Amino acid sequence: MLTQDHRSPNALFESFFLRSAPGKLTLDAFPHVTRYVELLDRYLTSALARRVKGANVLVHGPPRCGKTELVRALARATKAELHEVRSDEPTEGSFNGSQRSSAYQLCQHMLARAERAIPCAGPV
Repeated sequence: MLTQDHRSPNALFESFFLRSAPGKLTLDAFPHVTRYVELLDRYLTSALARRVKGANVLVHGPPRCGKTELVRALARATKAELHEVRSDEPTEGSFNGSQRSSAYQLCQHMLARAERAIPCAGPV
């Protein structure tokens, strides 16, 4: 992947992370976790405004319960740019845990100076 031609500097990193698709839902779609959503919204809004490094959130739940859509809705509500670490490499199969961790660290490093960027280790 690094030895291939890339159309832009950002294209080089698309094998590791990319800008998240916009969410289809708003925070109102998650009434069952309203208390947590309000807390996360305040936390992320504050962290983004103060450009806090290392502000992290872990969203846990079974597959297909809506974690990614919740995070996308939070990004939308906080006017943040959400970037997702790829869970697989398009030409070489699935990433293992170590590779995903490395991709997440690369994403954090590359977005460290971006004003409203949030890296997300969730699936694309």
